[in-house]
Amino acid sequence: MFIETPKAQVAKSKEDTFNFLNELSNFRQLMPENIDKFEVLNENRFLFALKGMPEIVLQRKEQFPHNKIILGAASDKLPFTLT
Repeated sequence: MFIETPKAQVAKSKEDTFNFLNELSNFRQLMPENIDKFEVLNENRFLFALKGMPEIVLQRKEQFPHNKIILGAASDKLPFTLT
């Protein structure tokens, strides 16, 4: 399945945006209000859970400096990627 969401404009340079997203602890700031748990596991993985939902571990799969970061499920139970 492929899901595409609308693109958003960010009032920062590509470099600043990449550096922000490359620091996995910053993803806490991007989580919705109903976040129940957030934990950075190591330099390439973090886990989060929304209230009433199971925990999800995301892993940095690939990165292209100042252009793109690809995160994916760390488990093979439900494989997916976020670009």
